[in-house]
Amino acid sequence: MYFEIIKGLLPRRETRQVVELSQRMAFVDGREASNPGSSVKHNLQADIQDPIYAEAGKIVQKAIYRSQVFKDYAMPKSMAMPMVCKYQPGMEYGFHVDSALLATKPPMRADVSITVFLSDPETYDGGELVAKMGDKEIEVKLNSGDAVVYPSLTLHRVKPVTRGVRLVSITFAESMIRDHYQRELLYQLGKAIDREADKLSFETMTELTNVHTNLQRYWMER
Repeated sequence: MYFEIIKGLLPRRETRQVVELSQRMAFVDGREASNPGSSVKHNLQADIQDPIYAEAGKIVQKAIYRSQVFKDYAMPKSMAMPMVCKYQPGMEYGFHVDSALLATKPPMRADVSITVFLSDPETYDGGELVAKMGDKEIEVKLNSGDAVVYPSLTLHRVKPVTRGVRLVSITFAESMIRDHYQRELLYQLGKAIDREADKLSFETMTELTNVHTNLQRYWMER
């Protein structure tokens, strides 16, 4: 499964805006708010009744949609409103898989997960995002404003925070390409075409672009 890190997805000014909004935002117990049956979720998340939640979410959502990397990776059909989550010392989120269907209106399938890091990494210890890949684990802890996108079917967790506060914004996208293997192949092929464009003959470039476009046409759902 293919993880993509997007450096500077949220510009510094907008990152500061979201962090400042979070300081005035109401938070609730994450487990009670969205997953009462979970025994592994121990965090705080923005109260969706607080209008500041929507203000912060729109800033993050616009930044995500501006990212060409995200659009190439996710081929999004729709996206949920980004949520601000907070982890204080002792909080964590054990191994889990993100919900397949989100209770949005209308309901939305979660194909791609996005985590935007808001806290500077030196301000807190722990809190790494850990993805299970077979018998290996991949840890991700990024600079503020950076993001990671990955298939929502990934088994993952957030390690316990032992110092400071881990502040992130998370959201989910429904892709026009439902199958994550097909989506990954298209993404890798598109990256290769872009990377080698200056070296390829016109004929080869045309053939590869034709393949990429028609695979999208064949696999895409409206």
